[in-house]
Amino acid sequence: MKIVFLLLTVSAAILSQHDPKAHQLAEAERSFSAASEKYGVKESFLQFLSDDCLMFNPYPVNGKELYRQRPANAAYLTWFPSHVEVSASGDFGISSGPWEYRNAKNDTTVAYGHYFSVWKKQSDGTWKVALDQGISYPLKEKRKGVEYFHDLPAARADNRDSGLIREGLLIQERAFVRMAAQSGVLKAYSKYASAQMRVYRNNNYPSQKRKESLGLLKKLPLQKPCSPVIAKSASSGDLGYTVGFSLDAKNDSSTYIRVWRKENGWKIAVDILEPFKK
Repeated sequence: MKIVFLLLTVSAAILSQHDPKAHQLAEAERSFSAASEKYGVKESFLQFLSDDCLMFNPYPVNGKELYRQRPANAAYLTWFPSHVEVSASGDFGISSGPWEYRNAKNDTTVAYGHYFSVWKKQSDGTWKVALDQGISYPLKEKRKGVEYFHDLPAARADNRDSGLIREGLLIQERAFVRMAAQSGVLKAYSKYASAQMRVYRNNNYPSQKRKESLGLLKKLPLQKPCSPVIAKSASSGDLGYTVGFSLDAKNDSSTYIRVWRKENGWKIAVDILEPFKK
C-alpha cells in the first residue's frame, strides 16, 4: 500500500506542474479506480462510462450496455493515470496508465497491463469515459516509475463546426490508409507519427516516443488499415480519434483505434489494435 500511495503522490506532483485541465481529468481517473476498489468493477464502470461509451469485445460495442449485462463478481481491478492530455477546449481528453487485476482483493495479482481511455466532459461539467480499451503484458514487461504527463502544444481553437472538424479528421485518416496500401504501413506511420506517438500492442509495454514506437512496429506483424468507420474530436479540433478495421497478410482482422493530435497538421498520437478472437 505504501508503494501505491507513493506512486500516486509522485503522479499528482508531476501533473500539478502542468495543465490544470489535465490535473482535473487525472483526478476523475483516480476517482474511477477508487470506485472500482470500493464498489466493484461493474458498479464503477456503470458510474463512470458515458451512455454512448465505446468499448471493444472485440468489435465496437456500447460499453455501458456491456457492463449492464455482466454479473457482479469479486474481481479486483486497480489502475492509475500516468499519461494525460486534454484538448485546448477542455472538453476532450485521453488518459492512460498501468492496471493490475486480481480474482479477489486479497489474492495475488494475476494480470498486468495498460489501459487507454478517451474522456469527454458532459453538459453538467463532469468527465465521463467515452472510449475504453487496454492491453495486457507479462510481468517481465512491467516497468517501474511514473511516465511523463505530456501537455498538448499550444493550439488555437478551431472555429469550424463539429461536422467539418470530423470530416477533416476522416480525410487525414483516409490519406494514412491510402499511403499504407500504396507505399507500406511503416512508411505511412513514419510520415504521420507524432514525436510523442505511443503504440499499444498486447504482450508489449506501450512505446512512448516516435523512435521507440516505430521500432516496436518493425518487430510486430503489420496490419493494413481499412477505411475508418468512426471519427470524433474535441470541439477545439486539436485532438480526436478514428476507429476502423485492419487486415494482416493472413487476413487476420483487428479493430484499430487511432488518436490524432493537431501539431503541424494532424499527427498520430496513439495507435492501438484489438485483435479479433479466432
